[in-house]
Amino acid sequence: MHDINVHVPLSAAQLAQEAQTLADHAENTLRTILLRGSTRAVKPLLAFLKLKHRVSYEQLARITQLLFAIFEVSTGDVGAETRVAGALVQVLHMLNKLEDCPVAGSAERLLIAWRPIYDAILRVSLRGASWADFAIRGGDQLVGSEAAKGHLKALAGLARRARNFFSVSAAGEIMSELRPLLCHHEMSLYKAVGLLCLFLPDHGLESAGGAGPLMLELAVVWQTIPNSTEWHMLWITLFSRMTRHNIVDVLEPLQTLLRPLFSTFLKLLEVPTGKNKPQRYDQLGWPSDCDFLLHGKKDRSKDETIKKYTRLIVFSIAPNSQTMSCVQEVLTYLKPFVHPLQEGGHTKQLDMFLKMVTLNYTKRLGMESGKHRCKRPWCSVYSLSEQDTADFTQLMLPLAMTSFYSKDFSMSFSAGQALKDLASISTDVVLPNLLDVVLNSMQNVMKPHEVQNSISISAVLISKMLAAEGGMDLVGQLMQVSVAGIDTNDPMKTMVTLRFYLALLSEMPLTDVNDLPAGASKPGILYGLQDWCAGVLDRSFDLLGNISDLKKGNAMKGHVQGLLRRFFTVFFQQMSPTLYKFCLERVSRKCLATFYPPGKQYIGYLMDAVVYASSAQGVAQLVPALCSKIVNAGGDLQGSEAEAAYFVHILGHTVSRAGNDLAPHFAQLDAVLAATVLHSNVSIAKEGEKLLRKLLRSALGVRPENCRSWSGAVVPDFAAVCGTRCVPATAQIIFRMPTDACQQRSRTLIDTFFAKAEAVLKNSSSSSADVRSAYGCLTGLVRGGAQLFLPKDMQEDSAAVDDDGYDDMETSLVSPFVLQDAPWGVATRARFGELLVTVCRVQAIPENPDVQSVKALMRVVGFFLSSKGVSTKYEHAKQSVAYNKAVHKNWEKGPDDSYPRELLVDRVGA
Repeated sequence: MHDINVHVPLSAAQLAQEAQTLADHAENTLRTILLRGSTRAVKPLLAFLKLKHRVSYEQLARITQLLFAIFEVSTGDVGAETRVAGALVQVLHMLNKLEDCPVAGSAERLLIAWRPIYDAILRVSLRGASWADFAIRGGDQLVGSEAAKGHLKALAGLARRARNFFSVSAAGEIMSELRPLLCHHEMSLYKAVGLLCLFLPDHGLESAGGAGPLMLELAVVWQTIPNSTEWHMLWITLFSRMTRHNIVDVLEPLQTLLRPLFSTFLKLLEVPTGKNKPQRYDQLGWPSDCDFLLHGKKDRSKDETIKKYTRLIVFSIAPNSQTMSCVQEVLTYLKPFVHPLQEGGHTKQLDMFLKMVTLNYTKRLGMESGKHRCKRPWCSVYSLSEQDTADFTQLMLPLAMTSFYSKDFSMSFSAGQALKDLASISTDVVLPNLLDVVLNSMQNVMKPHEVQNSISISAVLISKMLAAEGGMDLVGQLMQVSVAGIDTNDPMKTMVTLRFYLALLSEMPLTDVNDLPAGASKPGILYGLQDWCAGVLDRSFDLLGNISDLKKGNAMKGHVQGLLRRFFTVFFQQMSPTLYKFCLERVSRKCLATFYPPGKQYIGYLMDAVVYASSAQGVAQLVPALCSKIVNAGGDLQGSEAEAAYFVHILGHTVSRAGNDLAPHFAQLDAVLAATVLHSNVSIAKEGEKLLRKLLRSALGVRPENCRSWSGAVVPDFAAVCGTRCVPATAQIIFRMPTDACQQRSRTLIDTFFAKAEAVLKNSSSSSADVRSAYGCLTGLVRGGAQLFLPKDMQEDSAAVDDDGYDDMETSLVSPFVLQDAPWGVATRARFGELLVTVCRVQAIPENPDVQSVKALMRVVGFFLSSKGVSTKYEHAKQSVAYNKAVHKNWEKGPDDSYPRELLVDRVGA
């Protein structure tokens, strides 16, 4: 994702310079560590790998060589070996991805010796032996079980990454070492097989006798144990790698193995062989001392084996290959068992097969077309033809269409993914079949599972639907019918519906007919958008008003919370001005008349999204009304304490991304702060602290201006932009920067409330509740405004190199703005430090019985020492992007197309 660089507030040159500086520092420090030093500094030195800038192959290769030398001299030190092996895994993973990395077998390519890693694994894995064997064979020092597991895991991971850089003669050397142990009478057979599958490289197999003869030789060993899932997982993984990277050499011998391979595959699927007789054979276990060779996949070995089988199937498709005929026979046998009436213990395995075989086929097409990167040294020798694609679609489509009606959500979701992949490679064949059934199934209220399945599959096919003839009218009907999917009593259906709307809004703006430019076309779908928006808002408020409290483990919290937040943001961002005004008035009436504390966080998300879409308009309508619900003209709280705490919470979300548009309402907001911060009621004081923090972050935060899919103030032609998606490289993301007025406002707030908190803490007669409120106030000031009073080391790191008046520029990714009054920041930090030291000397003592106050004090001290007052929400962005990549990636357009704009903006902001 290097093209995200153009959106961050740092220039590409700055980012490159930062990465080069960190890489040079890492290289020099590693030389020192090699001579004399602690390996605890190894992992932090690799911070440059996470920057969106790649250093040169030559430098990264030198760093790898230094790390490997440190690994070799760390023999016997469990902690050092674990740390350095983990660091090598990161570096080797990045090294193999570099564009200038030489191909395998090239003289310029980095070479790593396999013997030191092999010896380390043998030495460490002896811990499970007897005391006598442990002593005789030179076993390592005894360590705790967790440290031993981490040690073995790190070494196995190192072997898996390093085999890409073994020499061309390594395969022959490894086979010479392990071939004598590949006998079923040998006690170490399992370990030898695991080590072989771990170490055998994908290249240079000529030194072991050639890929074809080697596969036949190893297949004899594989067939000696027919009933161990872990055994099959290791061997099928190895055969899959050999087929993928050496298809020319293994194609002929593979034909003799296809029948045994597919027979074993059917046994793994566990489909019944009779009316009441499942096909489950007695399974052999896997030795516990060899668990580390399974890469942590022992608990899901069956799923992993099926995944590797699908990869073997796809990459063995070639001219004169019998793969497709074998697949046809297998599918003929499996067809009855994907029917909804035949579901059982085999359903999970079948849905894994269905999902992964189509995914791997489209991935291979993407690799051959150059749209997707592939693990080296793979190269396309036999390219898939149009006839191959037609045959594959003809085989898989009936199976996927039958699975679509499954009552098992996992099976129906996998069917949706399979149909999406098939539609991307054979649109003319697949899409007409789907359009006929989706709308009918969504309207079939007598079969709820079909409704959910149809909404789910619509989410992944929305771009194809919009591009199809008559597809826009169909999408309009789906939008109206699916509103009922937002259901308080069915969290899963609500989640599926929200995902459908997110996918829809990433492809289509919400445009009112009155906002279209002159001469633009007016499709029929536009005339129902206002009713659809009203219906969605009404159903959303019904949902928010009837959910239980957001406790840990609540299904609504786990499944819907993040989706609701994203949906509200995109929903309002995509609206044209007329539609936004209509929805703003509706939201204002509903929120001001609603009082339901368990749903306050959701309603806060809604208000935040409304203001973020058009801050000036949203603030003008919502902030004065909310302030009047909290305080009266005299500045006193009105209504009950519960109502005051509730509306202060809502107000905090409303102002969190409003920025300088809050200026006309500063007086009202100051009245609310004065009445709530340091309040004697705990809940009101807590909400006042949050409001103070969010006001400061709103003023000082650097965030993207918007995340709508269309840019500029002019509403575009709906038909022209519908169904298009901007890729990261072309998305223009504008950042909203703090102004001098914002900084001045923040300094005023900090001075005012610091003085109030200081007076409470220095007053010896203050109650415990007042003291805790003062701690909360200081916490809000630090978490919200620490950008203005950074620690000295951060100021030194952030100083610009030139002398053009930018000495006070804070150059982190999230807060790049010029400090207006640096001396004020130094003085304020000194005042904070002096106050905290004074209070800690009195309060932070073992004799203090007020534990809650001490905890609150430690909290504010921790934030003061470590926080820069920045909230990134990076983990949420990371999870959302990961899900979206899995669901929406398309081999035709490459991985960049997997990111809708709102996720791209979310990630760039983080």
